[in-house]
Amino acid sequence: VFQVGQRVPLERARFVWQHGGWKYDPGPGYDPRVPKAFDAMARGLEKLLHDLRSGRPDAARIRHDPQVLIRAMQRRLEPGLRMLPEPPSP
Repeated sequence: VFQVGQRVPLERARFVWQHGGWKYDPGPGYDPRVPKAFDAMARGLEKLLHDLRSGRPDAARIRHDPQVLIRAMQRRLEPGLRMLPEPPSP
């Protein structure tokens, strides 16, 4: 489940296990930008994981201000989020 902007209801993304990995199942209304956006977000989260394992930001700073972690995650996800297409009009 993911949210586009501040909109509700939330959107649902389906994934299927294929060729040794999870693949996005586009279902009806397929838009090729969506899987590319999810790939970009996954790469961003992998970079965040690398940063955290390297001590950036350090645990003491995160404990003092949890928003530090949230902002770091937002920065890493933002490129992929910008790639998502606008939802269709009702």
